Amino acid sequence: MLLAAGIAAAQENAAALAGRWEGAYAPKADKGSKGATRSRELGSTGRLMKYPVTVMIGGGGDGKLTGMWTTSGQQAATPIEIMMDGDTIRFTMSGPFPASWEGKLSQDGSTLDGKWQGKTFSGDSSAPLVLKRAKN
Repeated sequence: MLLAAGIAAAQENAAALAGRWEGAYAPKADKGSKGATRSRELGSTGRLMKYPVTVMIGGGGDGKLTGMWTTSGQQAATPIEIMMDGDTIRFTMSGPFPASWEGKLSQDGSTLDGKWQGKTFSGDSSAPLVLKRAKN
């Protein structure tokens, strides 16, 4: 009986998150991060670039969440591992530039409000990232 309740809750969470989510973030090198200095030779102005992102979330029949993360300019989408702990949602991406996003779903189910953290050419970086449910 407890297992059935757990599966039902997982399926409900998957349904609440399923869909296309869009946003943009401007990663900023964390203080003390290796590579966080800016090069005058490269003409850095100190302006932050915004990167549009699309996250596709789906759910299997077992209630397990699956997803793909695409950032502007990326050749292919990156698979994401999606975990939920209470009302906290976490996406994890592996690869040459590992990253994660952690946040919460709004009460009305229209936004995911959180923080992106990852590796960039500038070192360890982070940025607020609000994802809005895309209208189909």
